Amino acid sequence: MCGVNECKFDICEEKCVDLPFAYRCECEPPKMTDPKNPTRCIMGNQCMTSNCSQFCIEKGNDNYECTCATGYLLESDGHGCKLKSKLVLPMFLSVTSDGIRMGSLRGSYQMLSINSTTGRVLAYSAKLSSIYWIDGNETVGRTFTNGTNMLLQDVSVFCPDSLAVDELSGNIYWTTKSRNAIMMSDSDSRYIKTLYRRGPSVLPYALAIDSTHRLIFWSDIGKKASVNRMSIIEDDGGVDIILDTSLIKPTALAVDPFAKRIYWIDEALDYIGFCNYDGTNRHVLARKIGRGLQAIDVFADYVYFSDYSKGTVERMHKIHGSSMRTVVFSGLSHPRGIQIIHPEKRPKKEAYNPCQDDSTCTQLCVPSDNTKIYQCLCRDGMRYDDGKCVNISQISVLSDDSVMDYVSIRNFVLSIIITCAVVMFFFHKNRSYILSSITMENNLWQVEGQERFPLSRVTRDGGVENPVFEPNEDTPMDPTSTNTELSD
Repeated sequence: MCGVNECKFDICEEKCVDLPFAYRCECEPPKMTDPKNPTRCIMGNQCMTSNCSQFCIEKGNDNYECTCATGYLLESDGHGCKLKSKLVLPMFLSVTSDGIRMGSLRGSYQMLSINSTTGRVLAYSAKLSSIYWIDGNETVGRTFTNGTNMLLQDVSVFCPDSLAVDELSGNIYWTTKSRNAIMMSDSDSRYIKTLYRRGPSVLPYALAIDSTHRLIFWSDIGKKASVNRMSIIEDDGGVDIILDTSLIKPTALAVDPFAKRIYWIDEALDYIGFCNYDGTNRHVLARKIGRGLQAIDVFADYVYFSDYSKGTVERMHKIHGSSMRTVVFSGLSHPRGIQIIHPEKRPKKEAYNPCQDDSTCTQLCVPSDNTKIYQCLCRDGMRYDDGKCVNISQISVLSDDSVMDYVSIRNFVLSIIITCAVVMFFFHKNRSYILSSITMENNLWQVEGQERFPLSRVTRDGGVENPVFEPNEDTPMDPTSTNTELSD
């Protein structure tokens, strides 16, 4: 509750931490909170609550060992990971009112013009050597590292709020709260598809993609603020709500694909937090760090974030937080979106990408985490049918002996409606004769009630399963039909 310290009610079995709009129970290691009852403590997996920078291995007897990915070395503290080679230095991208600043973390940089003084969102694709950005007018642009620009007008009409690039496929994804949707397109914005859409109470905003584990994370700043997760492959899994407490306006997200952690900035509550991909092991990294925070990114052992009001880009340790806060750049002209670029930023996957071949799908190709499986999708208004994308209005209904098209179906339905109208007209004109022979008992109607249950998982098309909330008149459903086909 707002303004109330719930911890004074002795709710938790061991330790209670008061949060701005809730509380969190914690347990002394090697114990952990019970997922079924977060107020209780149980013996748990040490790796779930470890401070390992990247990977953790259970060693038994409540012990664990931290390890690092190829390309990194374990720090002397046994938890952190540092780059093995210094030959390739991390590069830094930031969109400011001057354009796009691109350079090293040691200070040297070059400016790329984007013909806009209000750039606010940034996404980078090493695969495409491209920088995608959004300005204050919701215009989306693509700037190549050689300095050339192009505007993506077909995407701009959807007024995107945030965007991200799937590094494996090169597809771009964006949120648009004006349409209550998450959308995607190919890298050139030729084919645009709505992936997820809900009613006016849901406002998708921040967006982050883990290209390695094929996951999309997004924040909802609508009626019930939350951080959500769904598969990049369209399936029946729907959307998992991983966080929905102590949130008001989560405006920036970043993923740590090594440790499988998600980081966020809550602009209204003025803090940076993180948790595991499933919502467990939640922590506040830093509080009261400034209302001008705009963007966040994760690389190696550090979290980087921009402060629009101070004109700085700063970093802090991704686990220990503000006790190790450092200014990386200062004197910037209203920095907003930021990205760290390095070949070792994501786990390396030496695998064949079926979507590399342009002939794999006719429009949109989305590879799964299994290298032999991919999904062909079609732009809005079309569906994938028999190896190609066809207009929904032109799809025919096939039978064994004949083909019945939609015109025939329409005419058949119209004939039934007309027949029913004639019968009802006859009944209306002669009702005095008909009703005289019917007793009052036959006019009784029995209405059966329906039992309602709370809802928990929201499907992509606006439906629900395994409930966590109960829909009412304030949470209208707005189903959007999607059709996909898996190929292998």
